[in-house]
Amino acid sequence: YLRVESVAVLIRAFYLIQSSVLTRDLRFKDLSVVSIFAALCSAIVSIIMAAMGCGVWSLVAKNVILQLCTCVLCAVKAKRPCKIGFRRESFKELFGYGWFVALTAFMDLLYSNLVSFIIGKRYSVEDLGYYNQAYSLKQIPVYSLSMIISQVLFPFMTKMQDDNERIRYNTQRVMSVTTFIVFPLLIFLCVFAKPVIILIYSAKWIPSVIYFQILIIGGLVNSLIHICRNVLSSIGETKTLFWTQFIITVLGITLVLFSMRYDIKFLVFCVACCSFINWILVGVATGKKIGYSFFRQVKDVSLSLFFSVISAAVAYYVLCVLLSMNVVLTLVLALLLYVVIYVILHFLFKSKAMNYTLNILFPDKFLLR
Repeated sequence: YLRVESVAVLIRAFYLIQSSVLTRDLRFKDLSVVSIFAALCSAIVSIIMAAMGCGVWSLVAKNVILQLCTCVLCAVKAKRPCKIGFRRESFKELFGYGWFVALTAFMDLLYSNLVSFIIGKRYSVEDLGYYNQAYSLKQIPVYSLSMIISQVLFPFMTKMQDDNERIRYNTQRVMSVTTFIVFPLLIFLCVFAKPVIILIYSAKWIPSVIYFQILIIGGLVNSLIHICRNVLSSIGETKTLFWTQFIITVLGITLVLFSMRYDIKFLVFCVACCSFINWILVGVATGKKIGYSFFRQVKDVSLSLFFSVISAAVAYYVLCVLLSMNVVLTLVLALLLYVVIYVILHFLFKSKAMNYTLNILFPDKFLLR
């Protein structure tokens, strides 16, 4: 399976340039078409193969076909044919920049996988299963939103890399708008984790609720970390990016190894704490480079977090303590009540985050004050 699926890595190399060109030119509509069409094609083929009894090969084929379709569609959309060749000048220029980005990504990936490895070695198979299930569910909102932010923000920021004033202003707006959307979503999932997991996985996965809640709390700052990383990358501060990741990787591994002596919940708690330490490191580094202090960053995002917690507490008390309903109805009514309270609080306090968001969604109707 690994040998066949590894072909996907080679295919990806053939469309990396075209994908980068589309991202650089901010052609996100074309990228969306490519992603959606490729995903549909690969899913259809995979389902047909599964129905024909191909078993695990249907999953292997899905990834290979996904990369193959993406390669073809990127070539069509970018209209930039690949040429085989090598330029020493381009290599020197790009290697100095990209080397630190690659090392940063590698260390991040190493640390993420090391946690699962340690849990598997130190704790039971059940503990690892509950942790992985909680981690996978957490990745859907946290990782997906972070990747969307990264894909859009980096090319946008590179176009103003020599203007610190514009970068600072836009970083503040992006952080405010992102947390206005991300914080309420994650806090809702954290508070209503039990009915969410019962609805998605069934009641037998209830032991993973506590892991999911802890990981979601750590994931609150994930989008902020990605924003800061993209700002550092866009202004060419890849060395700073590398050293912040190096410090957090060493510190994270040390904390995880230390926490092995205790209960698995304490280990997961340490993993969540590392996320906040990571944000502090990269936030302070970013603030120094663009003149947007970490204290100011915390101030700009704290209101959305505070309103999210209040809204979730009220919704939980009304729907889970005072009333008793089935899982689906509880989640639907809780979400509606939660959103109403959250929006009203922002409106009453006339928060900048809501103003920024409305200005983006309805530029002709809402003006910043």
